[in-house]
Amino acid sequence: MKRLPLIITLFVSSVTLAQTDSAQYFYDLGRKATEERKYMVADKYYTQALGYSKDNENIRMDMAAGLMEMKKYSPARAVYGQILEKNPNHKPALEKMATLTFMLHQWAEAEKYGKKCIEIKTGTGMHYRVARSLYEQENFAESAKYLEVASKDDPKNGEVPWLMANIWLEMNQAQKGIEMYEIALSLDSNNAAWHYDLATVYVQVADNKKAVIHFEKALANGYTADLNTLTDMGNAYLANKQFDKGMEMMNKVIAKKPMDKTIYNDVAYAFYNAKKYKDAIDWWDKILTIDKQDAKALYMIGIAYQKDGNKEKGSKLCDIAIQLDPSLASLRKEQKIEGMGL
Repeated sequence: MKRLPLIITLFVSSVTLAQTDSAQYFYDLGRKATEERKYMVADKYYTQALGYSKDNENIRMDMAAGLMEMKKYSPARAVYGQILEKNPNHKPALEKMATLTFMLHQWAEAEKYGKKCIEIKTGTGMHYRVARSLYEQENFAESAKYLEVASKDDPKNGEVPWLMANIWLEMNQAQKGIEMYEIALSLDSNNAAWHYDLATVYVQVADNKKAVIHFEKALANGYTADLNTLTDMGNAYLANKQFDKGMEMMNKVIAKKPMDKTIYNDVAYAFYNAKKYKDAIDWWDKILTIDKQDAKALYMIGIAYQKDGNKEKGSKLCDIAIQLDPSLASLRKEQKIEGMGL
């Protein structure tokens, strides 16, 4: 009877050793399957391995990596979370969790894990990730603080001044936003999206000459020209008095949106502002072929005729327009006859 404790100890040791051997056996099979890119098979082996060694962090890390390869992001996050429950400062798991939540645009979580990585000094690019996460949560002031550090960590990362540009724009500081966009493009001159973004800002500040330059660079670098892009570019060309290029863009839009009066109105105002009154009249006339009751278009035709020297005809047309829409009388009274948005 005195030998019983020794026998029990030997038995427990044997079981533990067997479990360790079994865990290693299935883990090795899982790693082999992973090397062969058979991720579903590997996941089954890792699950079996965890049955024998449930707290093994290496098995869980490899399992999560396989899940990531299969784009099973929620299960992968759960596995990383299990590691962090046991070991909150597990550096590889924290880095993966910060990356995963950032990639999935789970901004509050990305902020939390990014800040934790910064705290324990692990991972790269975490200041930018935290800054972007804060920006997406509209915490612009704190985002700017992290960007300041990010710019020192990686001076060649164009995304840092790009994000700073967006923060300035959110605070209605267009000129500072432009300066940051220009810095971002000096670091990544072929970024089509940034060229397009900068072009739209130049439009906002009425610098259509520079807007056109960056619209063209956006297209040259592969920016997809959808209808909104064509409209923005067309308006910029027209405002810059590059009428042939502007109409080339606008006609492509009109071909797909022939009943959109806004397009015709934009073109008409561009010609009007360039003192090409006959062309402006033609385009407002096109609006009347779509909607004969469009009093605003008729009124502007009247104004254009007056500007072109035919005051009598123009005045009569304005009178008719005011009869259709009495609110237009205020335009005549206040002489608001130039520019868009009348």
